[in-house]
Amino acid sequence: MVAAAVIAAISFGLIVWQIDPYSADVIIFALLSLSFLMTTLGVLVPSVYFYKLRRGLLEPGAPLSASVRQGGVASATLTLLFVMQLLHVLTWWNAVFIIAIVVILDIYLSQ
Repeated sequence: MVAAAVIAAISFGLIVWQIDPYSADVIIFALLSLSFLMTTLGVLVPSVYFYKLRRGLLEPGAPLSASVRQGGVASATLTLLFVMQLLHVLTWWNAVFIIAIVVILDIYLSQ
């Protein structure tokens, strides 16, 4: 998963440095968003898993399902905020509203 995150981060960097996302077409915009999603997913899922292991919330060898869910939701949220920022529709109250929905969703799914 970390190797996929590194490849996605390289593709994200290449898109940002080689192509102007604001003047590019829809395919480049979709690839930029997808590489951002994959990068954050590949970073957040192991981070959440090892954080829980270190805090003693998981036993060694425990399944990754809860960490994948939490990392996936956090990655999707960050990607949504990133896309909204690129489209110039993100304001602070939209971000607070989206984060509140995600926190409520995570609390609901963790039970």
